[in-house]
Amino acid sequence: MIKLQNISRSYTLNQQIVHALKNVSLEISAGDFVAITGKSGSGKSSLLSVIGCMDSDFVGDYYYDQQRINQRNEDELAQLRNQHFGFIFQHFFLINRLTAVQNVELPLYYQGVEHDQRKLRAQQLLRVLGLGDRLTHKPSQLSGGQQQRVAIARALVTNPDIILADEPTANLDHHAAQQLFGLLLQLNQRGKTIIFVTHDLALTRYARRVIQLDNGRIEKDEAYA
Repeated sequence: MIKLQNISRSYTLNQQIVHALKNVSLEISAGDFVAITGKSGSGKSSLLSVIGCMDSDFVGDYYYDQQRINQRNEDELAQLRNQHFGFIFQHFFLINRLTAVQNVELPLYYQGVEHDQRKLRAQQLLRVLGLGDRLTHKPSQLSGGQQQRVAIARALVTNPDIILADEPTANLDHHAAQQLFGLLLQLNQRGKTIIFVTHDLALTRYARRVIQLDNGRIEKDEAYA
C-alpha cells in the first residue's frame, strides 16, 4: 500500500539545518498495525507527516497504492488525504464553536456530501463511540477522553483506508488510553491499516510491527505474529 524509497527531509530551525529524516526506506502493507517509536527528535512525527501526505517537501520517492505521488500539487494531495487517510492527533484540533456532530461532519463537507447524510453519519459514529448524549455539546463541554473520541469519529467518518495517530494518548488518562487502543485494534481487525507514533514503549505491545527511529534513520524494524 505504501512504499517509501530513500526519503530525506531537512528544515531550518534557528538558522541551523535539521536533518529530520535520512534516506528512510520502508513498505507498509494493507492491514498492518505499525508503531513508530524513538526518542524525542528522532524523526517520528516527520515520518508520519510524509506518510500522511501532510509534508511533501522531501527528497526521495513515495508510492501510494503503486502510484507515485511526488510532485502532486496541494489540491491533489488534499484530495488524497481526504479520501484515504484519517488523522488522530494528541491535541484533537476540534473547532470550539462547533458541536461534536459538526466537528465530525467537516471531512464529509469537503467531500461534497449532502448535509443530511453528513449529519446522519456523524451521529451514528458518535453513538457507536458512546457519545450519543453529547451530540450537541461543544469541545469545552466535553472531557479530554470525550474530545478524543470526537476526534476519532472525525478521523473515521470518511471510512479511510489508513488511520494515522500521532501520540494519540498524550492527553488521556490510562483508562481512556486503553479504550482508544481497544478501538484501534477493532478497526485493524476489520481491515483498517493503523500507523501510530509513540514515545511510550509500553504502547508498542498493541502493534504487530514496530519501527524504531534514531537520529532520522530506521534503527530497527521488527514484525510480530
